[in-house]
Amino acid sequence: MSPQPQDTSLQSRFFELADLATPYSIRVAATLGLVDLLPASTEQLAKQVDANPAALHLLLQHLAIRGLLTETAPGTFAVTGLGEFLGRDHPFGLRAALDLEGGLARSDQAITRLLHSVRTGRAAYPELFGRSFWADLTANPDMEAQFDQLTAATKPPGLFDEIAAGYDDWPSGHVVDVGGGTGEMLIAALRARPDLRGSLVERAATAEAARHKLAAAGLGSRATAIAGDIFQPLPAADLYLLVNVLHDWNDEDALAILRRCAEAGGPTARMLVVERLDTSNDYIASTLNLRMLVTFGGRQRTMDAFNSLAASVDRTARLVHQTRWHALVEFTPETPS
Repeated sequence: MSPQPQDTSLQSRFFELADLATPYSIRVAATLGLVDLLPASTEQLAKQVDANPAALHLLLQHLAIRGLLTETAPGTFAVTGLGEFLGRDHPFGLRAALDLEGGLARSDQAITRLLHSVRTGRAAYPELFGRSFWADLTANPDMEAQFDQLTAATKPPGLFDEIAAGYDDWPSGHVVDVGGGTGEMLIAALRARPDLRGSLVERAATAEAARHKLAAAGLGSRATAIAGDIFQPLPAADLYLLVNVLHDWNDEDALAILRRCAEAGGPTARMLVVERLDTSNDYIASTLNLRMLVTFGGRQRTMDAFNSLAASVDRTARLVHQTRWHALVEFTPETPS
């Protein structure tokens, strides 16, 4: 039965779901660094962040109504526990991720072209900015550095150590971390297995940052960071690590990456894919799916989807471990019958 016109609770709920004012108010607060300046009056804040006092007051009132701030006296605001997520030093690093002038702002804007992605199945980012997200990073070194910092800062604490400890079949030979960022995962793996050697393949600037981190961790003699393209030939290895990599690509591109791993490692090489498994009733996963769709054309995958990819490179996919955040899916060579 459809709701009657007087059913204002459903109407209010629908408006909250459709409204764009709160998401952008939060992002403006992050960009201006408001939380780190509270408690303060509107007039004080306006001078500190170079904003129009009347307009800023409207923003602060809205954030107070939504529970991120509280108005302790007329025109004076303080932060709530919810608002503390926007603090500069909060461990989740959300302020930098939401900064409209930061490295992920352009990715955020791609969601405004969701209609294009739904109609075509392709990323909206190139439609908006004229090139892919990855090409944009390469063309904007400051943006690339911010992206690398944010990627590291927004990872859950202990993620890489938990992955390293949760996998029981590290080889005694060589592992290649494909698209391994600034090296945190490779460092955790090498520390977990002293007999392991490693290589990391990344864009040039990111590989350079990883090289410094590996050296600082005392692992420079056991690991190297290589500037390269993950769609081009990779170093030979016993195991290929793909941590939050395949979800950035559609099936065609994900398969191309896996084929490079199989070609380089030969028929006995394994791949360890570490990502969230797609679940139909998970709000966070469904949100990530839409964001990856508009930015990259990618998505989170189910085990059935991983099985299909694995079969295309003569492997079998099996879930070998589940951390608090991610599934460890091993692509194992198929045993000849």
